[in-house]
Amino acid sequence: LQRVKRLPYSVKQVPGATLGYDIIEYDQEKQPYEKPTFEGYKLDLSPTLENTGYQINLEKKTGGFFKGGKREVRLVRKENSRLLYALSIFPLVIGVVVFLKGRKRLVP
Repeated sequence: LQRVKRLPYSVKQVPGATLGYDIIEYDQEKQPYEKPTFEGYKLDLSPTLENTGYQINLEKKTGGFFKGGKREVRLVRKENSRLLYALSIFPLVIGVVVFLKGRKRLVP
């Protein structure tokens, strides 16, 4: 069991054609003229960790947990990712087949 503190973060857009963002922990000494973009909780859930499933519980300041504040996080291991991609593409393939069959019926 580990308690994680809420910290301020800044978001910086990655330059160039990469199209993405870097989220960095806000440091007032290094960024005196900027305000933090948001506050959040950093969770280190690397796919190399021993467990593949984690629970997150939102705790009240007064103690106890929020009702409905429990979440489960499941990590996808890299060796299982190809199967996940294949399963996610399957509905798209079926949709294209159905679309093409319907189109053939409409064209005389």
